[in-house]
Amino acid sequence: MKKQIFSLLLVLAAIVGLSSCNKDDDDVVNNKETFVGTWYVTQLTGGIAGMDLEYEPDEVIVYFYADGKGKVVNNRKDGEPFASGTFTYNLDNKESSRHISTKCICINGVMSGLPLYYTFDGDKVYLAEDVSDGFCYTLKRK
Repeated sequence: MKKQIFSLLLVLAAIVGLSSCNKDDDDVVNNKETFVGTWYVTQLTGGIAGMDLEYEPDEVIVYFYADGKGKVVNNRKDGEPFASGTFTYNLDNKESSRHISTKCICINGVMSGLPLYYTFDGDKVYLAEDVSDGFCYTLKRK
């Protein structure tokens, strides 16, 4: 009898584990579609100095394409917070030690070398570095 109960519990655990894996993968695909489009940077906060900078629309434009590539067009003289150029990105579910979100965008190129944890809020997305005194970028859909 104990063997049967143990076997049943083992099968149930496997079913629950496999079904949760598929949900995470679906969330990543759906969020990639949500990222695709044109965004502009509206705010940068954080860092050791406790920065809180606001940007005008069209100063820094970020394009996310469906093929995992993107482009930054920076119209500022100082080139902050990201230089103009191209990047690649992919989405993942990773545990964060500092943020509520476990949804992560990894951007390679002109934007950041660190994984950024993201949270969507209407027409905005918040991208936060998972380090002490890290930066948080606010992007608004154009």
